[in-house]
Amino acid sequence: MYNTGALEPITILVIDDNEEPNRELVARLRAFIRLKTAEKALVKAETKYQRLFETMIMGYAHHRMIVNAQGKAVDYKFLEINPEFEKITGLKREKLLGKTVFEVFPQTEMYWIDRYSKVAFTGKEERFVNFSSDMNRYFEVYAFSPAEGEFSTLFYDVTDRELAKGKLEKYNQKGTGLGLILCREFVDRHGGRIWAESEVGKGSAFCFTLPYNTEKA
Repeated sequence: MYNTGALEPITILVIDDNEEPNRELVARLRAFIRLKTAEKALVKAETKYQRLFETMIMGYAHHRMIVNAQGKAVDYKFLEINPEFEKITGLKREKLLGKTVFEVFPQTEMYWIDRYSKVAFTGKEERFVNFSSDMNRYFEVYAFSPAEGEFSTLFYDVTDRELAKGKLEKYNQKGTGLGLILCREFVDRHGGRIWAESEVGKGSAFCFTLPYNTEKA
């Protein structure tokens, strides 16, 4: 045995595997080599996963559902989060893991619990937008279940988008009266007349007249 300067020592054995007494030893060595190769591949994959986990731009959290004596989901516990979760919520990992959502966010709405319990116990993935009163923010969430009774979430803050959408809907419902202004300007420019006729319980009708031009082009 000698050390090449690598992280692990290397053992070199020269064996004639044609000799009957050595066949079992050779088989064990080959199995050992395959095992070590698989272990190295696993370590490499875990390193890549950890790097992705730490640098992803979406918040990630893994949880376990908590049920009451009747089997109804009433809370859930934080098992893991990524750095982006800390950035979005302002909560540190060491103060969050092992805590329940009601311990951390006392005003959590039950629709979060109901939705996540459906994912955790049916295995059906969900994607939705919900409002958190504790955070005073809207979040778009993708939830899935890696194991029965557990669920993971990927999420990001969509508060600005949802507020802008709400303002646009309100603006469209309210109306601006711009259409009437343009109509009035058009009719006036062509020497016409525009007026409204209203009847209680039936609404209003807007009428206009334009002079008929008999001149030939």
